[in-house]
Amino acid sequence: MSKPTELTSLSCEDAARHRAQLREMFSGRPNCVVGAFCLADESLLRELVTDALYLNLASNNHQAKDRIASSPDRRAKLKGPAQLKDGLAGDAAMVRAYPNHHAKYWLSGLFEEETPLGALFSGDLTPSALDPASAEANSHELLLVLDSAEALELRSFVRWLMTAKPRTEVLPRRELLLSGSLPKPPTFRKLLLTNPNKSLKREVLALIASARDTLDVTVWAVDSDHEVFAKLMAAAKRVRVRLLAHEEPANRRALEELAQAGAEIRFCPGMHAKVWLADRATAPSAVVASANLLADGFEEGYELGVRLEPGDPRLSAVASFVAGREAAARLWAPSSVLAEKAVRSLQQLDQVVRVAPRLKLF
Repeated sequence: MSKPTELTSLSCEDAARHRAQLREMFSGRPNCVVGAFCLADESLLRELVTDALYLNLASNNHQAKDRIASSPDRRAKLKGPAQLKDGLAGDAAMVRAYPNHHAKYWLSGLFEEETPLGALFSGDLTPSALDPASAEANSHELLLVLDSAEALELRSFVRWLMTAKPRTEVLPRRELLLSGSLPKPPTFRKLLLTNPNKSLKREVLALIASARDTLDVTVWAVDSDHEVFAKLMAAAKRVRVRLLAHEEPANRRALEELAQAGAEIRFCPGMHAKVWLADRATAPSAVVASANLLADGFEEGYELGVRLEPGDPRLSAVASFVAGREAAARLWAPSSVLAEKAVRSLQQLDQVVRVAPRLKLF
């Protein structure tokens, strides 16, 4: 089996398993909230959540050409909240859109008298993440079921977020508004966030510093002009850093820098989960989050994650996810980067030599 086929098989198997798991967890459960960046398939969402639904999305322009080009669902029709007015929202859902809402979460039991159930799922509400039969089913996603304390904090985060005024709001035909007094600003001890407290950045930096042998990172998008990237570069000089990245031209410059610092770069087309895993083979700990390796991912908008301490039983699934993709992904060696630069330089030199006599440069 070729490596691309192996990666495709892994992503399709995950899409089927995650769809079944989300259906089992949330279908028929009361007062569900789903947080995502974008939505492409209303029927898929309605299969998984059959009761009252609150949907929190990003107000970013999902139809922009650059947004579509960098999406796992390039051929899917990503929908803005206004397009849901006569469909999902008109049925039994409240759709709210917030600037740079990139957090990915599933919650049932929104109200205080209910027992919450929660999960972090790296995928959006799109065929690539949840439809194994779709031609778009090629994104690699991770689903993490939250423990009871984390689920309570997720509910606090969602209720806090929903007191903020969204940029766009589409109300359903039947009322699904929060009742009772507005919640106080919550205190988070388990969940990691970009806003309101920048704890996600602090914990990722702490995890990088704690690595003694290895540091595995999976990411969809990466840029280099921020503190987290600088610390990862420094870590590559003292521990074995292995990065699994989606193969996207916009990522190349930053990946070159990491490779030249000593990191092992592997391309995994469709890698969409965001994992930081320290000391996988000895004393693993991890951060699983929604934020890309971007300056905005740690400073702006809404991102969400959780830290898994040594001994957490969920670490085995996280390590297995990373190891399986690592074994199948293509290694991008620094020598190939240097070779590409050398070829370009020779081509430019050859062009100069050809035109120089006409320009009387020699």
